Amino acid sequence: MEAGTLTTVVDKERRFISVSEGFAKTLGYRIMDLIGRRIDDFTAPGSIDIEFVFGAFRKLGEMDGIWIFQHREGRKVVVHYRARLREDHSFAEIEPLLVA
Repeated sequence: MEAGTLTTVVDKERRFISVSEGFAKTLGYRIMDLIGRRIDDFTAPGSIDIEFVFGAFRKLGEMDGIWIFQHREGRKVVVHYRARLREDHSFAEIEPLLVA
């Protein structure tokens, strides 16, 4: 993993158990604001069928795609993610995308 890579670790209930400082800052939060909260709480409303995506992810064991988060100030944050399923959690590397 290269320096500055944004990362998240999410448990089976989709709760953040670890996030990089860069990921937290990208959404306008501190790390402690995200830990224990669900990814659903920070996903832009109506942007993703979270149940469907995580269901497919559990079956496939890995996924690569686009996710839309909502920044603390309300704006959308579009990212590209690469996620891998582990025994009791998932690990994702995240890259913010510039959208015109």
